[in-house]
Amino acid sequence: MGIKSLPNSFYLILPIVLLALPSCFSEVKKKTTPENKEIPMTTENNKSALMDYQPIPLARLIGMSQYIVMGTLTDVKEDFIVLSIKDRLSNIDISETIRINKFNPPAVLDAKAIPYHPGQEFIYFLSPSEKNSKIPHWNVVGFGGEGEMPIEDDFVYFEGSFIQGLVPQTYQLYDKEVTLQRFSLSEVKNAIIEYRTCFLWNLMTDSKSKRERWVAQQICEPNTLRSFQTTSWIANYLAETTKAK
Repeated sequence: MGIKSLPNSFYLILPIVLLALPSCFSEVKKKTTPENKEIPMTTENNKSALMDYQPIPLARLIGMSQYIVMGTLTDVKEDFIVLSIKDRLSNIDISETIRINKFNPPAVLDAKAIPYHPGQEFIYFLSPSEKNSKIPHWNVVGFGGEGEMPIEDDFVYFEGSFIQGLVPQTYQLYDKEVTLQRFSLSEVKNAIIEYRTCFLWNLMTDSKSKRERWVAQQICEPNTLRSFQTTSWIANYLAETTKAK
């Protein structure tokens, strides 16, 4: 079968089409390649959402975190830190030494109070990382870094100001002046351990909205709860804020 000849008009418009193609492809590249510096349409929405971010309340942070540990930094790498565990505050077995992905807050949130250095102590609230690695890594719980709490001189420091009634003050923390909330380390440790014996948090799905949310359930006797509340200010705070839910 012979090839049907094309109309002369086709050959007249062909050069125009060919000249237009490069600009079309460059426009696609402008929108899709990594080198493109333009801000995506959703960035302002994301920025607004981040600026409105509310830190995870301490009670829920304790309840939703499966792994809570206290330890000392022994090494600082480019993307992760190495923590030597001194104490386990949750009843979950975990290695003596673990790797934790560095927490880097988004630009619209407050910067970290202190940079990482070997020898620093922390309480960490962790979740397993999905990072593909032969050696397991862990993530800090909380978009604002709530699950990373520096320790020095028997005090634990809270990033931000998310504990109502605890006034932030200016302190020297690892040779840096910071304005943070802080509380007695021993009382915070005891409160974390005892709180988990009185309250169990579960991730539930709302039947109407289909959205997931964390819900607390009291699992200890009323007398035990009242006794827990008398042990310290932070223990009473945890119990009261949970009951307020």
